[in-house]
Amino acid sequence: MANESLKHSATAVGKEMHRAAALGLITMLLAGLVACGPAPAPLSAPPATPHINYTAYYDCIDRGIKEAVNDEVLKAPKREYGGAEHPDFAKVQTDKDRIADQVLATCTSRFGVMAQGRDRDMARVEVQDALNAIMHTDYESEMERRRKQAELDAPKMEAESTAATRGYGDCLFAHTRVLAINSSESAGIVVQAALASCAKEREAILDVHRRYHDALFNEDVLKGADEIVVPRLLLEVIRVRAVPPPSSPAPPQPAPPDKQI
Repeated sequence: MANESLKHSATAVGKEMHRAAALGLITMLLAGLVACGPAPAPLSAPPATPHINYTAYYDCIDRGIKEAVNDEVLKAPKREYGGAEHPDFAKVQTDKDRIADQVLATCTSRFGVMAQGRDRDMARVEVQDALNAIMHTDYESEMERRRKQAELDAPKMEAESTAATRGYGDCLFAHTRVLAINSSESAGIVVQAALASCAKEREAILDVHRRYHDALFNEDVLKGADEIVVPRLLLEVIRVRAVPPPSSPAPPQPAPPDKQI
């Protein structure tokens, strides 16, 4: 009985050892298969975000706008004023949004930037700034040209203006005297009539200064001169009317008839 129990125990131990050996062999085989299999593909890194040089991007917009505005001014039609030709800045002004959009499109494409609303606003402001700078330079140049030309023309303009002013004054006083003597109108009416009669001579003064592009002399200046001369014309009416007209010589009296002798 004891022998039977011992035999049964040995058999059980043998089975366990056999099972353990089988499991160990299977584990080794699986490990070998894994080791001999193809290597797993490495994990790919996410695509890198391209680096954008924003300093160069905004410099592109700044330089591009200045060049584009300058080109548009050079191509603009010319207008004459002040005795010289100047670009038609109003035409460029109407195209400022188009200029800004074209430059912005070029720079965003070059640097791979998605334009934002603030970029468009900035570009349009820079177009206006560039145009203002060119207009200011043109204005300063025109003022300097006029100053030099005025220095050359001053003696001739002064002589012509003096002659025209003298002609206007002579006309006013001559008409005032004639009207004062030959009408019974009030002094104010006489003076206004004299002013109307000398409108051509008055305009001649303005023409002189227009021809020489004298911006300092205009209609307001001449109105001021009229206000100064009107009181003198009124006094002239009074003076002329205060002088009695020269008396006509008495007609000769007939000789007395000879006495009869």
